[in-house]
Formats: sequence, structure tokens, C-alpha cells
Amino acid sequence: MSTNTFRYVHVDELRTNPHNVRGDLGLDKPFLGSIAANGVRQPLQVINTDGTLTVIAGHRRLAAAIAAGLDEVPCVIETADGREAWHDFLDQYNENHHRRDLTAQEEADALFAAVEAGASKAKVAKRTGVVRRTVDQAVSAAALSPDARTAAQQSGHAWDLTELAALAEFDADPEASARLVRAAESGHFWYRVERERIEREERQAIQAAAERLAGDGVRVLGKDEEARRVASLVTSTGEPISADAHQQCPGHAVKVLSGDPSDVTAYCTDPAGNGHLVRGDRPQRTDAGRHRDAMVRAGNKAWRAARKQRRAFVSELIARRTAPPQVAEFTARALLTTPTPVRKWAGGGQHAELAELLGVEEDRARLVEQATAKRMPLLAFAAIAAAYEKAIDDNAWRTEELLPNPWHRETVELMHEPLTEWFGLLRDLGYALSPIECAIAEGRTWDPAEEA
Repeated sequence: MSTNTFRYVHVDELRTNPHNVRGDLGLDKPFLGSIAANGVRQPLQVINTDGTLTVIAGHRRLAAAIAAGLDEVPCVIETADGREAWHDFLDQYNENHHRRDLTAQEEADALFAAVEAGASKAKVAKRTGVVRRTVDQAVSAAALSPDARTAAQQSGHAWDLTELAALAEFDADPEASARLVRAAESGHFWYRVERERIEREERQAIQAAAERLAGDGVRVLGKDEEARRVASLVTSTGEPISADAHQQCPGHAVKVLSGDPSDVTAYCTDPAGNGHLVRGDRPQRTDAGRHRDAMVRAGNKAWRAARKQRRAFVSELIARRTAPPQVAEFTARALLTTPTPVRKWAGGGQHAELAELLGVEEDRARLVEQATAKRMPLLAFAAIAAAYEKAIDDNAWRTEELLPNPWHRETVELMHEPLTEWFGLLRDLGYALSPIECAIAEGRTWDPAEEA
């Protein structure tokens, strides 16, 4: 049972709450001037614990009143039995969140602190009116290291809880965290998150494969260990050496290329000592060749990340209740002019892409039956969007020098204009093109340094 009383309290009697989550009181000149001229109009919320008056909500008003030289401030004083520490954090959250006074990080700290103080996530969600997922994100975001918090605060980006939770996912990798903060500043945060996830999954898969091979007694070379590829070696009589045959050599070792233990390259750590010769007629790999291979590997990962984020944006667009004007215009033009993607894939051939964008595998006719007149253009657009996505293959990002053969060059050249139009539409609708998509739209070679 609790009782509330209203009265003016001398500022010296008030104790600031040690659980206050606000990092910056925001005592700007207009606010200080208003308090000095008009006093404190909105009462502070105060809890009376055995005669000690602790401010629960209103720290900013109290600080401004003290700065203005006011002796007393209006307070609503609550005396409550059984009040727990976590109530403080949620009361602060509720007062400030809906006025948008708290930053996302401060919101995260408040919700997390309530959980740490003993409130269940279900209680936090019920008392604050937020969904459980938001509480989960807050708990993740509140775990950000001091360095990551500082970098995020200094970036100038207006972070939300979802972004902070994703940033916290990479807190153990300072380099990845720094790349994510830079990406947030340039508007490519979620693309960069997907890139980092792909890179992390690849590293983990390679590490797991290397450990399995090592457990089977196979020597796995480190990144900088010197060795010769078995494919470049011959026996003393000039016979080629196969990777399988070389397994009996004391110098046999492998480098792991992916998460598949069978996807390895065989090396010899001591060719001369084991009686091997370097094959004379085998062309040596040039720096240009190594650069090309590195570009292809990096570009493929960038392209996968971009595709996932692009399709997520299109799926959210298709799920809207009303189609933006650009959607109806683009759909009509595509149906009337039938560019290559529509001509080839707007029929029944793009089931996987259409299912991904619509979020349903079967019974698409029911979507039409249930759709409102305003939503109907979005369903027609879904078929066009799926056709474009089907037409964008894994080589679409490559310029001529990175394409494997003339047939691929012709295909990419044929798709350039439709892709430019497609990316242009998405950009007009609010999608932030990733660096690799920008390169396609501008008809230039993608540069990995753009994402450094």
C-alpha cells in the first residue's frame, strides 16, 4: 500500500537517486533560463524511505533549480511498503522514454538495471509497455564496453536499441566494432552487420575444420607459415605429385580454405629435403592474379551481405498497407516495356525469390483475396521485384577484368541498365545502397577500401 502527498521541499533535503540512469542532464541555457524565470512547475517524484527523501524522477529540474538559486521545489512524495530497487529504473524509463529525453543507451541501461535488480523481463515489459524483444535488446545493448559506448556516442549517429544490440554482438572484436560505428555514420550499418556476420561465420567454420583435421593427425598451416603448394611440385623423375600421394610425405600439410574439411590445399613444408622439384613449366602466380583472387573473395562476401539487406528492405516494403507512388509506376513500366529481368523471370520461374519476398511458400492466391485495394499494387510489384532479384546473379557485381569468361561479360552488360533502374528505385524508396551496390549503379569497379 502506498500513499502520495504533495508539498514544497527544500532542495537541501532531497537526495539524488544513486540509480539515476541519465548520463547527461542536458542543462542547456533555454531550460535554465525557464526555471530561473518561472520556477519548477512540474513536481518532482520523490520516495520517502524512513525519512530520507530520494528523487526518483526530476533530477534535471532539481539541478536547474539549484543553479537558479531556488530554495524549494514542488514534490509528490510517495511512501511505499515493499518497493524494490528495480522500480526506480522502470519509473525513470517510463517518465523519460515517452518524452524521448533518454538516449537509446540510457534506455538500455535503465531496462537492464531493472533486470539486474531482480525484475523479470516479463515484469519489465509489462510495467513499461514495451515488447519483450525490446527488453532483450536492452539487456544486450547495456553490456557494451566503455570503449564501444564512447565510440558510439562520439559518432554523431542517432542510435536506437536494435542497433546498439547489434553493435554489442561484436563487442569482443574492437576492429569490427570500429567498422560498424563508421558504417552507422555513412548509413550502411545493417549492411556492415551482415558483412561482419559472414566474416565471423567463415572464420569459425575454418577454425572448426582446421581443428577436425588436426584431430585426425593432419598438419594445418598457419596463415604466415612458409610452404610450397604440392600442385607446383614434381618428383625427382619429373612426375606430377598428387595431393593424395603426398599425404605420405613427412612435409605434408594443408591450408583450410572454408568450413569444409575436404576443401583444402596440399602443401609441402620442405620440398627439397623430401626429394621434390619445382615444376619448371608451371606459370608462377603473379601479384595481379593474387589481387584478383582477393578481390573476388571479398566481393562475393560483400555481395551476399548486400543481397540479404536489400531483400529484407524489399520484403518490408511489400508488407506495407499502401504502395508508395513509385511502386505502381515502376510496376506499370516494367510490364509494358518488359526489360530483361521481367521477360525472363516474371513468370513462374522465380518461386524461391518470390517466396522470400512475400514470406509465404504456398497459397499466394489467398494473399490477393485478402488484400485491400490500396495493397493490391504491392502484390503485383512483388512479382516484378522477384524477377529482378532472380536476374541478379553472383557475378552481377563484377566488372570485366573480374569476370571468368565472355559469356558472363555479355550477361552482366545486358543486365547493367535494368539493375541501375532497380537500384535507383530502391534508393528513391529510402534504401541505402551498400558500397558494392553503388559501384554497380555507377558503372564502376567496386573498391574494398570504400568499406575500410
